[in-house]
Amino acid sequence: MIRLEKICTGTLMQCTKYEMHNDFASTMFIGDTPCFSGSFGYIETASKPFEKNVYLLKVKDGGYVRLDNIKSLKDYFEVNHCLTKNGFKFGSIMLSTGASHKGSIFVDEKSLKTIAEQEVKKNYRDIKLLQKEFLSQK
Repeated sequence: MIRLEKICTGTLMQCTKYEMHNDFASTMFIGDTPCFSGSFGYIETASKPFEKNVYLLKVKDGGYVRLDNIKSLKDYFEVNHCLTKNGFKFGSIMLSTGASHKGSIFVDEKSLKTIAEQEVKKNYRDIKLLQKEFLSQK
């Protein structure tokens, strides 16, 4: 069963730039045979909003799924039982929280708000309005 605190709204982003920069690369040799190589650097990314206020289901491994993509109980079980790393799995309906390549769609974690959190804020505003009305009638 879907628990309320696992459903949220957020913004989907689309990666517009994904470039890898190597600052340092090295290879160790034993004789003429390379046995180890490594590199250090960074990935430069840019993104733009793709879709706002999308309903998302948070999955236990850190990924997200659009609620409108869950069409059956089979889809729901597939989402809850597939193994992922940082919410990303190729060929799945799961969304990552970061870009993986140019053109990829991912969830902007900063924009996420749980449904329960939104309801509390809405109810708080309603209570404040009622308090103002009550005090203005005195």
